[in-house]
Amino acid sequence: MRSSADNTAKKFLVQIDNETYVETTYVDYPNKHIVCFSSMAGCPVGCTFCVSGQNQTYRTLTVDEMLMQCYSALDDRSANDKPILFSCMGEGEPFLNYTNVIDTLKTLGITYKESKLALSTSGVKPHLIEQLVHEEFSVPFKLQISIHSTHPVIRKMIMPVAPPVSDICKYLPVYQQSGKDLEFNYVLLDGINDTDDEATRLAILADGIKIKLNMLNPIPNGQFQFTTRFDQFCTVLDKMGADYEFYVTNGADINAACGQLTYKRGI
Repeated sequence: MRSSADNTAKKFLVQIDNETYVETTYVDYPNKHIVCFSSMAGCPVGCTFCVSGQNQTYRTLTVDEMLMQCYSALDDRSANDKPILFSCMGEGEPFLNYTNVIDTLKTLGITYKESKLALSTSGVKPHLIEQLVHEEFSVPFKLQISIHSTHPVIRKMIMPVAPPVSDICKYLPVYQQSGKDLEFNYVLLDGINDTDDEATRLAILADGIKIKLNMLNPIPNGQFQFTTRFDQFCTVLDKMGADYEFYVTNGADINAACGQLTYKRGI
């Protein structure tokens, strides 16, 4: 276990079997606990700003293996003093381990009655967005979809396995009608997806859906820099009336933030 300099974030290396490890992040906010757990060891999607996909081998995790991560992260803490957000946003693509991930989230919701649940996907198997409508959770659930570009060529370049946004959009209306929360994730990469045109298309795509502009966290052999056009991008979103916020994850100094969780020991 490693702790961030401000002691708000902790990163756990969890041994799954003799050869497999995954990482889990715990963050202590004044008003809540956050446990960000992994659904796979490694990731086949290969998003170019995320270290989890740098490994060409991967495997899905069982329900027990995902629950073990969450229980381990909360082991030394009082889980009753404030709500817990269980976030399936660590290593792996949850939609490629859909049944186990959903069963895990349902179990956590039943076990921790004051909790909230969240799942982040790149949009692979987009029909599963519609299937989520029929899933019943005992506590609030939020789906986050990583967009990162509305342009099909750029999106393919930075998210090689993810489908075009147009494929995802087919399933959004029925999900929105379900009343479950929905957000878009968008990490701004300098000179790649930070143009005014991208901001305009993102605002049109969102159309009332909240946008989370994410910090780009450093990774080994990273090829991108965080945008130098952040203010200009936000100005366009403002003019378009978009609902957005800038989100910085804790623990970047110990490689525990978004995009930094890895299958490798010692990173």
